[in-house]
Amino acid sequence: MRILWFMVGVVIGGGCAKQVDLTVFERAERIEWAELPRLPSPDAAAYAAADERPRDPLIAALVDGWRHDGSLAAAAAALALPMARGNGGLTRWELREAAWRGGWPFPVTEARAWRSYERMPPPRDLLAWLDALPKDVPMALVRARSDGEDVWLGLHGLETITLGSVPRLAALGSPLTLPAVEGATWLVADPSGATQGGPLDQGARVLLGRTGEWLVWLRRGEEELARFPIHVDTETPQQPILRLDSSPPIDDDDDVAALADTLLAAVRAAYGLPAWTPSALFDAAVARYVEDPRAGSRAVLSAVGYGEAEGIAWACDDVTVQGCIDQWLWDPRRRGQLLSRALDAYGLHARLDASGVHLTLLLVDARDTP
Repeated sequence: MRILWFMVGVVIGGGCAKQVDLTVFERAERIEWAELPRLPSPDAAAYAAADERPRDPLIAALVDGWRHDGSLAAAAAALALPMARGNGGLTRWELREAAWRGGWPFPVTEARAWRSYERMPPPRDLLAWLDALPKDVPMALVRARSDGEDVWLGLHGLETITLGSVPRLAALGSPLTLPAVEGATWLVADPSGATQGGPLDQGARVLLGRTGEWLVWLRRGEEELARFPIHVDTETPQQPILRLDSSPPIDDDDDVAALADTLLAAVRAAYGLPAWTPSALFDAAVARYVEDPRAGSRAVLSAVGYGEAEGIAWACDDVTVQGCIDQWLWDPRRRGQLLSRALDAYGLHARLDASGVHLTLLLVDARDTP
């Protein structure tokens, strides 16, 4: 087991101090855990990575020596608080928006949660996770208390570029400055879905000239470096867009389709847009498309009498329906269609099997077609 060093003065003989090395397990045993948890604010003003001492002094004593990041800690708080109330989890869609709310724009490489009785030391599984965590990676650990138990939540992330500080909420007309990153590319979607981008070797500067949500994506090849929204003269969301008041069990294809319909309507409503209209006719068209995607959307629309209609097909395989919608929602390349007022109807093909859910969505502009 790798030993983590914690210096404690012990008086011996004539008053000299000897240094005693404690493992993280021994350290946890010596901390009095009765004190109430202290959490950082889950709402950050800006995106930034910065080493920061934990607000909770007991957590600070436990993780001394690790790269504890303030933005990751805020993101962990945004996850731990609803989990303590029994209505949150660690799915990708919850994790993504909690990270942004906390001010972390980079990938999160791991998220773990543990529970213990209140006033008790952290679970040994948590300590083993911490003991194995490299000390040079950004990480955070928080605890939240509710109904006699503590929820512990740990994150660590991947910061491969220096982004600086970027505001989450920006004023209309202010510039967005992206740093130079050799070999990287940038893509930004404005509130209408229009995109601009290019190489990032010399950096980039974008004028935030429209009110609403802008989406920024930085990549190097297939590697994601950072992704985050900026809200221009509009409020930042407090809850994930895909969180519903209740979500029925998923037992068959019809359940998958029904939840997808609900989530697509929720996404459109979140952006103040009219819901797309589901269509049994376009369901038949997209079923044909699934059988032979090489035919293209125009051919399957022609087969159901809509040969002149514009059609856009999206496909997704994921563990959950929310996972698929999350992929579409936060891809800048899809923003133009996602936020379109021209595309007004859709067909959906949904399938559930042992590997998860499989969705194919056909968006259609059916306004001027028979």
